[in-house]
Amino acid sequence: MCPATPNGVSVGYALGDQLPSHKLKDCEDNDVDLEAICGAKAAWVTFVHGWCPHCIKNAGQAPAVHAKFEQDGLASVVVLVETATSGKPTAKECKNLREQYNHDKVLTLYDPNPQGNSFKFWEQNYTALSMVIDGDRVIKTKFHTDSPGQLEAAIT
Repeated sequence: MCPATPNGVSVGYALGDQLPSHKLKDCEDNDVDLEAICGAKAAWVTFVHGWCPHCIKNAGQAPAVHAKFEQDGLASVVVLVETATSGKPTAKECKNLREQYNHDKVLTLYDPNPQGNSFKFWEQNYTALSMVIDGDRVIKTKFHTDSPGQLEAAIT
């Protein structure tokens, strides 16, 4: 069950907001909401453009980052928002990403309508967007990096 919105916190897409209901698809084409991470002590969510080398690097290092923090209750989520040709992703591309990078313990999803959904999280026009969300589902930080050290520092 998802936590109630803390006092003084808005629901939305900006830093400091509680994560709203956010509809995506899993790699089997089932509807999934980011509410699936409710119950985690924290979550790392990274958005992947298939044409972006920094995003792809984050997808590749997601299992190692997750393994480092799994015992602390971290949920890790990779969301494919565009294909390598800037198109709308599909379940097939999601599966390929999940299998290529061994996302056994990383929730891998795709956004079939990124212009209407996931791009609401961007506050700057940079790729490789990651967010850390706390146990109350409040967006604690947003960052654009593929540096393992910077990723791990942002999560801790």
